[in-house]
Amino acid sequence: MPFDEILRKIFREETVDQTAVLPSFRDVERVAEHVAALANSRGGYLFFEPPLSPEDTHELEALLEEVEKTLEPPLAPLLLYFTDRERQRAVFLVPESMDKPHLVSGKLLIWRGGEPQPMNRSELEGLLLGSRRRESYDSLLRPDVPLDALDSALIKLFAERTGSAPLWLGQVLEEYGLMVSGKLTNAGVILFAREPEAFVYGTEIEVTVFKDLEKQEIDVSYSIKGPILKKIEILEDTVSTYLSKIIGHEEINCFKGALREIIVNAVSHRDYGFPAPTMVRLSPESLEIWNPGKLCGGLTPQDLEKLHAPYHRNPLLARILRRMEMVKYPGAGTNFILKSADECGLPRPTFTEVQGGFLLTLELFAGGLPEVEVNERQRLLLEYLRLHREITRKEYQEMVRVSERTARHDLEELVSRGLLKKSGKGKNTRYVLP
Repeated sequence: MPFDEILRKIFREETVDQTAVLPSFRDVERVAEHVAALANSRGGYLFFEPPLSPEDTHELEALLEEVEKTLEPPLAPLLLYFTDRERQRAVFLVPESMDKPHLVSGKLLIWRGGEPQPMNRSELEGLLLGSRRRESYDSLLRPDVPLDALDSALIKLFAERTGSAPLWLGQVLEEYGLMVSGKLTNAGVILFAREPEAFVYGTEIEVTVFKDLEKQEIDVSYSIKGPILKKIEILEDTVSTYLSKIIGHEEINCFKGALREIIVNAVSHRDYGFPAPTMVRLSPESLEIWNPGKLCGGLTPQDLEKLHAPYHRNPLLARILRRMEMVKYPGAGTNFILKSADECGLPRPTFTEVQGGFLLTLELFAGGLPEVEVNERQRLLLEYLRLHREITRKEYQEMVRVSERTARHDLEELVSRGLLKKSGKGKNTRYVLP
């Protein structure tokens, strides 16, 4: 399938002219020039012509880092893979930059005529003097989205929660900048469309639950779609239910407010201009949430460990979520998350920027199982307790199919070595991880 046809299937028609195809990805300077030119204009898509070998994926990831360093100020596109006639190919998704202009080896480039061109004086003045208004992606108008695509019941619920008394529901949208002159903004679509994914590609949340993260053994994988408020509710329930099996009900109840903050941050701060979904990975080892788009406003992952300026990539979305009392700690949300982890006895989440996006990782069992001498039955038991939290002697006996005496011996040995804790008496005795 030709590249332009692929684009028309994936992206909106008007974005197709902002694309390029390079014969090779090994010329860092040339790739960087294309990325800078697209970022200095309206953004776009950079394809690489040859099919990829398994080794090429590692080179592409290294290229991504080199391109980011070559641009001044640094900018990382998003690397995605797709299949064309059973052959793997790659594409760089380049956003319109909020920090433009970007230079490459001292050169100022812009996308003109389907290729990078030297920026002329009027174009440079337009950027520096602000004659071209830099709008946030969530404020861009979407005249192609009809009003009947919206969930009127959800808008009514929002009006009730915020104390609005509109003459008609469109008045609520206009009051918060979600509709201008009868035309919806991207924020209005993302917040209140029944199927926002039909109009803003990549707004879904992809959830993957792993049996074994290291071996990449997947238990279940699915997409969460719909209005952003429903996504938050579904994802919070999904993650809290799973984590309660790993870290316990008491711990997850303690961490519940921080978990809500993590999820709200994920959907409110991501770059919706990148047509890629938010990725959530759950495993017995960790919770990982990856978003397209790095930190904005010059923030670094280290800045998130202290009080910082409340930059909003999506100011309209942030305003609505704040009115819904979902954003409670502007500029201090990550501090609240870290403090909650300390108070709940959990490892502190880590924040990193990777592959053009932002990754939060919460290690659930940072050290894994203890490296000690145990028999195969006991190893199976310890693995079981990472997921199920507790077990009785009878349950263990049935699980490994041994005599009562052997089961009791295995359990008591682990207790004596500090690898298990015993609670209760008699038939109510339970064994749990310490």
